[in-house]
Amino acid sequence: EGTNQVLDMNELEKAVDYIDKANIIDLFAVGDSFLSALMFEHKMTYVNKLVNLKIIPTEQTQQALYTTKNSVALIISYSGQTNEIKPIVERIKINGGTIIAITSLNDSYLRIKADICLTMCSKENIINKIGVFSSKISSDYIIDLIYSMIFQKHYHDLMINKVSMGYRWDYRRNETTQEKGKEE
Repeated sequence: EGTNQVLDMNELEKAVDYIDKANIIDLFAVGDSFLSALMFEHKMTYVNKLVNLKIIPTEQTQQALYTTKNSVALIISYSGQTNEIKPIVERIKINGGTIIAITSLNDSYLRIKADICLTMCSKENIINKIGVFSSKISSDYIIDLIYSMIFQKHYHDLMINKVSMGYRWDYRRNETTQEKGKEE
């Protein structure tokens, strides 16, 4: 509910369009945000999108060096101010890439530099929090929205592809219905 109150739907639709048109999405996140990034990478395989996520923070910084004006970078950072994120943002901007940020309401370095900003709920205090709760739920919700909107745009083709691949490759087919019926 908090995320819905601060999320700009026009910005979300722009982000979805950029991500949908991109050949490769460069994904950057460190710390707790990295878990949300992994989930995004996984989900995007179901809509046939290649996501480039480096595990080691220094590799993420290196990846930012290869950004071009055709690059779309999704950066997830609650604070938008970490020492790992700032050089990534700087390199992407110098190279002319597009930055889509998922970050909190603060006027952070990331928020100021991003081309598109998707705001996560800001109910956690960075200093005295005992763990990530609302920010994780918020970033995962935004990721789910992006995924579902892309899936919806290509629903028919994606469903045909998913079903046909399932019949060909999924060993868990329900043998009591489809497979058994073919034998009789």
